[in-house]
Amino acid sequence: MDKLIASYKNYSIWQMRKFFFSQSKVFVAKNNTNEIAGTIRVMEWSGLEELPVTKLFGIRKLDEISPEDSNAPICKHKKGIMFAECDRKLFKTVNSLGIKAIALGEGIEYLGSLTIPMYATCSCLISLVDFH
Repeated sequence: MDKLIASYKNYSIWQMRKFFFSQSKVFVAKNNTNEIAGTIRVMEWSGLEELPVTKLFGIRKLDEISPEDSNAPICKHKKGIMFAECDRKLFKTVNSLGIKAIALGEGIEYLGSLTIPMYATCSCLISLVDFH
């Protein structure tokens, strides 16, 4: 069964349980009629793999964006940070929920929608807890 993470006004964010990625979690934003507004896959990065945000968007200077001593999992550490690429609809939904996601560029057309490179710090994401 999927797990409700947060809800606010006409939207809710769910963690999907039926995926085979061992180091990843998939989240889905749905509107009040249960239609999918956007999705995002989050993975714990070992530091060895090339991230899609560097491969697809050419953003190479992640260390300059990250707070000093940042690490993962994101909100288990005060200086945790998340880098992601997400659908434009989800990016807008996340920000409308009060989570401050920062775009790293204009985005590209990828997998049928405009995909935006972004990041959020632990302090940006912690506001999720207030929605329950």
